[in-house]
Amino acid sequence: MNETQKASAGNKIEFVLRDYVRELPHYDGDLDTETPPAVVVDFRREMSEAHAIIIGTPEYNYSLPGGLKNVIDWASRPFAKHCLIGRRVGVFGCTPGERGGKAAVE
Repeated sequence: MNETQKASAGNKIEFVLRDYVRELPHYDGDLDTETPPAVVVDFRREMSEAHAIIIGTPEYNYSLPGGLKNVIDWASRPFAKHCLIGRRVGVFGCTPGERGGKAAVE
C-alpha cells in the first residue's frame, strides 16, 4: 500500500439520506421562534453537523419544487445565524427528458 492509499484508507465518508421535504411544516415566521417545531430543530441540527449537503431534485413547471423551496426557507433562517453557514451545498437535477432538471438548479 502506497502513502496515498494509506492516507485515504483512514478517511470515512458517511452518507445520511433524509426526506425533510415531506416532514417540515410550511415555513411560517410565527412558528420560527426560540422554540420552533421539533422536526425543525432536528433538521437544523443535522444540517449544522453536516460537512456537506447534496440535494437531488426534480424540475416542476420549469423551476424547483415548492417543497424544496420550503426546506431552503427553514434552513436559511434566522438571517446570519442559519444552519447552512460554513456548509458546502451541491444541487443536481434528476428529471427524465432532455433537459434533465436543468431549470430546477439554474
